[in-house]
Amino acid sequence: MESAADRRFRALRYASCCFAAILLAAYAADAEPYIERVQGPRYPGGALLRGETGTVQCVLEVAPSGEVVAVEAEGDNTALADEARTAALGFRFQRSSQTTVVKIVFRFELEPGEGAVPLPLVPYGQVHLHVAEAGLRSDVAGATAVAVGFGIGAVATGKGDLDLRLPAGQVSVLVAAPEYKPLQVQLEIAPGASIEETVYLYRSRPSDFSATVPGERRRDAPTRVQLDREELRNVPGTQDDPLRVVSLLPGVARAPFAGGQLVVRGARPTDTGAYLNGQRIPILYHLLDGPSVLADSAVDSIDFLAGGSGVFYGNQLAAIVAVRPRFGDPERLHGVAAVDLGKTSAWLEGPIGGSTQFAGGGRLSYVNPVLKETLDPNVPFSAPVYGDYQASIRHRFESGTTASLLAFGSRDSFEQLGRGLGNTVSSRDQRLVFHRLQLQVETPLSSGVSFLISPNLGYDNSRTQSADALGVTTADTRNDESLSAGLRSEVIWKRSEGVELRAGTDFTMQRVAYDVDARFDRTLPSFGVPNGERQVGRGLRFIEDFGTYAQVELSRGPLRITPGLRMDVMRWSGRVYVMTDPRLWLRYALSPKLDLFSYAGLYHQTPQAEEIDEKTGNPGLTPAAAQQYGLGVESRFADTWTFRVEGFYQRRSSLVFTAEPRALPDGTIANPLFLNSGRARSYGLELLLRKRISRWVYGWISYTLSKTEELQRPGEDWQRGPFDQTHVLSMLVGFRPSTQVEFSARLRLATGNPQRQVTGAVFDNLIGRYVPITLPVGSARLPGFAQLDFEVNNIWTADVFRLGLYVDIENVFSRRNGETLAYDFRYQEQSTFQGVPFSAAVGVRVSF
Repeated sequence: MESAADRRFRALRYASCCFAAILLAAYAADAEPYIERVQGPRYPGGALLRGETGTVQCVLEVAPSGEVVAVEAEGDNTALADEARTAALGFRFQRSSQTTVVKIVFRFELEPGEGAVPLPLVPYGQVHLHVAEAGLRSDVAGATAVAVGFGIGAVATGKGDLDLRLPAGQVSVLVAAPEYKPLQVQLEIAPGASIEETVYLYRSRPSDFSATVPGERRRDAPTRVQLDREELRNVPGTQDDPLRVVSLLPGVARAPFAGGQLVVRGARPTDTGAYLNGQRIPILYHLLDGPSVLADSAVDSIDFLAGGSGVFYGNQLAAIVAVRPRFGDPERLHGVAAVDLGKTSAWLEGPIGGSTQFAGGGRLSYVNPVLKETLDPNVPFSAPVYGDYQASIRHRFESGTTASLLAFGSRDSFEQLGRGLGNTVSSRDQRLVFHRLQLQVETPLSSGVSFLISPNLGYDNSRTQSADALGVTTADTRNDESLSAGLRSEVIWKRSEGVELRAGTDFTMQRVAYDVDARFDRTLPSFGVPNGERQVGRGLRFIEDFGTYAQVELSRGPLRITPGLRMDVMRWSGRVYVMTDPRLWLRYALSPKLDLFSYAGLYHQTPQAEEIDEKTGNPGLTPAAAQQYGLGVESRFADTWTFRVEGFYQRRSSLVFTAEPRALPDGTIANPLFLNSGRARSYGLELLLRKRISRWVYGWISYTLSKTEELQRPGEDWQRGPFDQTHVLSMLVGFRPSTQVEFSARLRLATGNPQRQVTGAVFDNLIGRYVPITLPVGSARLPGFAQLDFEVNNIWTADVFRLGLYVDIENVFSRRNGETLAYDFRYQEQSTFQGVPFSAAVGVRVSF
């Protein structure tokens, strides 16, 4: 037989269930704002004792902050109305732009047939639940928790927190959220106690893939491809390598195999700059087509500006890769550790107090044993050996000012594998080291005005040593050491929704010291014999660049106009050059999902340090210049498709090329080594088509059709640029059949780089080796490049960590892609220096 106590609790449960039903009805109404926090009413003891029931209608006044500021309760029973008013005051709604009125009806009822029951002294306890995603420990906003059998429930806030007031004893709470498996937890609640629990929900299906869409405000270029952290994790081939995604975007040609840089729209790698928080990075990728110098944990997002970059960037002729770093999680500790056949990496981040967070980690590589086994010992190959690190700390002051300190660096070198013909890159010993330290302070000055200042320091060291044709003695050696310092400041004033002003300055100073022991070959056609000049010694060079800029963004209806002006004062070798670069962007919204854009601008860039040295170059060199023009259309349709087509034209002038020695009237020979004698032109069409097919499948297609020509000296014929690749096609596809498994593939096709055709050789008695006789660049081409990569990820998820096993296979079909031509010491036999052969990396990754 049911006891009186059981009937009392049954009455309480029924009353609460009635409240929940009414609450859900109100929550589902379209006119109501989103509820973030719910507080259930209490059935008054006196009313329960007397068997009183009733209905209370509440009108809630919700402030823009989401807090309930006033409640009007109407009902026949004063006690019931008071409890309903108290419960309603505990509600919290989503923020809005105006005050909102919400109506909710509370109904207090007993089970049918039940009359007045004696009121027991039922003790209660307070329960605080935090709902997080298993493995990632990220907050699950909007999760619901309901006490089974009691009907007492609540909705998690944006940070995954919710509170419940539950009867003492053993209570079962059901926690659920969309796209997660529901979980039922057992809680033991002591009378009057307050307990806290963390509930981890496991995903029932993969998270929805987030495709990149252009942001509403573009301050650095009229158009850009923005890659956020979520997308960097989902694009295939980016294990600890987020910047590899950039190499697959429109306009980007295949990078030089040993360069560690980007080639964009036919320009030289030194003409494209990579910036971390506005500070230049010497190289973007580790040598020999290695991974990027920044681990994925260190990157928050990447903006790729193929053309038309704004006045914020100077001293750069071509594209910009702008990387924003991560400064750690301000709320909880996270870490990543990974090891595979090619590298070991680690990362740790988290809070230090309430307003400070830190992050740091690094990677160390070694030669993949699979690569060693699959490599033909008779084919020359150089394996990269590298290490890199990143560390940061960030603090937010009560005034709103944020200060961050960032340090990062990298070290690269080669390990020679295989053997082959001597005159190749495989016979070179190369080392590259760099370190950067940056402080950035950003503060709001007033409403709509913010100020940023960022000093930075840098150190670079590069060493190159090449052997002679027989690989016996050292022929050329060069060691460069560079110290750099810079200071950037900027003010942004948002006058209104249609007017924004951006102005600032940036200053960089570079001190380059070098030791050189090298021969500079110069062919003297008029004399019919080869000639060589050997330079041995030390040198020191200073390069200074002071820039100031201003840009205003004007918006009126569908039209956005952004004119800007940048002025740079460049100084080296006692010479000063003043450069003025006007730039203009236009964007017009043809429809809500279709934008037309265009841009035009002038750009300048200083020569490289070795080019202006009086021993190894020409101190009289002037800055190179570039004109950039572009016109394109961006479209977003069917909610899952993005499409962009852009035509571009770039004209570069005053480019630095080697000078032809000439005989002077007095009988001497003038050999300035370098002159600003060159010009170049690049034009083409770029396409990017992306579709978020579903949460299970994602991908994109990128295609570039371009042509690059160079004119090295006046009077000569135009010839193909050394980085001219007529066709470049990249395809990405990923398939995630479950939350534990992901398959991804990447296909790259590209026209081979132009080469010089060797027609013969002449023996040079001065140096004791053969000097080749060649035709102009473009007289020969490397075979087309084709490579298919495949990757499988298998992830096991626990409450507080994830364990991943991945297999990354490069060059699935083991295609022998040629990177450059190689010859024997007489230039009679020809071979091809090959790129990455078939390579497989198996690794384990643990994150928490």
